[in-house]
Amino acid sequence: MKSITLTRYNHNQYSLWNQFIADAANATFLFYRNFMEYHADRFEDYSLMIFEEDILIAILPAHQKGDALYSHMGLTYGGLVWKKGVKLATLLIVFQKVLKFLHENQCKTLTLKIIPEIYSAFPTQDLMYVLFVAEAQLIRRDALAVIDLTHPITLSKDRKEGVKRAEKYQLVFKETQDFESFWNRLLIPMLEQKHQTQPVHSLQEILHLNKQFP
Repeated sequence: MKSITLTRYNHNQYSLWNQFIADAANATFLFYRNFMEYHADRFEDYSLMIFEEDILIAILPAHQKGDALYSHMGLTYGGLVWKKGVKLATLLIVFQKVLKFLHENQCKTLTLKIIPEIYSAFPTQDLMYVLFVAEAQLIRRDALAVIDLTHPITLSKDRKEGVKRAEKYQLVFKETQDFESFWNRLLIPMLEQKHQTQPVHSLQEILHLNKQFP
């Protein structure tokens, strides 16, 4: 087997990282560096790049907090991202190398928020099996609801009544670039009223992210 090596990401690898994400088996736009780094001041980056010889085959978007590594508290989800065609046997070795690297660098824990399977180009449970072999501990589970638009959707009676009311009052849904009105007149007041909380992102962050990822 070819040798597998790990390095910490550095800014000189910005283009290589983004090129990898663009064609990975299970990545989304959240892993592009120009998305991850909008809040770089809040997280100490400790992302890893895994090479087989000189070919990048996997990355781990992550940040460090004390002696713990997270993938990733600043993103909706994280976890290991790999190149198309990488086999399960290789992923097992990759994850073993990651754990060894972290141990050698005094990282005592690794916390992953797994990428939902629906975002994979080729849906697979490989990472779940890798974590099982590593005897990982489950500390949280979230629910995911997905609509498959290739199949008819059955609406409940209440939902149909809601549609009729919307038609009666000529309710219109449309996309808008007026983020300021949405944030200040709708999102912030409603979150405060219903949940006594604030938006995760500021208006300035959303404007920046929209410019980067229209």
